[in-house]
Amino acid sequence: MLLFTASPPLGASQEKQPPLASSVVADPFIGTWRLNTDKSSRSGIEKESITIESWGNEFKFLVDSLGENGAHLHYWFVTDMKGGAAKHTQVDGRPMSSESCITRLDSNRFVNDTAVPTARL
Repeated sequence: MLLFTASPPLGASQEKQPPLASSVVADPFIGTWRLNTDKSSRSGIEKESITIESWGNEFKFLVDSLGENGAHLHYWFVTDMKGGAAKHTQVDGRPMSSESCITRLDSNRFVNDTAVPTARL
């Protein structure tokens, strides 16, 4: 389980976005988050960014990840952040078998409760 906070979490930073109109309340999760591998305890990841944008009443996550082994994952999913499973789709439109389970705890925190499959011998 990964917990994310609206202030850049340890090992991540957020790109600056253009200011919103004063009548619109900015959601602290909207933006692009980049993994800072020097400050992160996550291993096996060389580079990763997650872009979160408003998608009506839901949120679209765009994930671009490069593993230390050279594996490149570039996919997106849409979630209401209420814990349900959201299927991943590659950016080229091909479906994936993986999914994410995101739960928003409050205006500044959410949990990624996605189970990582493991092989059983």
